[in-house]
Amino acid sequence: MAEIIAFGEPLMGFYQLKKEGTSLFHMTMGGDTSNVVLQLAKLGYPTKYVTRIGKDFFGENFLREWKAWNVDCSDVV
Repeated sequence: MAEIIAFGEPLMGFYQLKKEGTSLFHMTMGGDTSNVVLQLAKLGYPTKYVTRIGKDFFGENFLREWKAWNVDCSDVV
C-alpha cells in the first residue's frame, strides 16, 4: 500500500544543445508531481502516481521510469 499518492501531469522538457549550425535537442522528463513521486520512491517510500498519459513514445518513457523505481502505476490511464 502506498504511503504517498501524487496526482498531476508529467511534463517533457526539450533543451537545445549548444552546437553551432545544429538543431539538436536534449529531452528530459519532469513535472513537479512526477519528480516528487520519483524522488520519494528512490528514497524507499511506497508511492503511487495517478495521471493520464498518451500511448506514445513520451507516455511509454514515463511509465517505464516510474515502474523502474517501483512507483505504483495501477491508476495511470
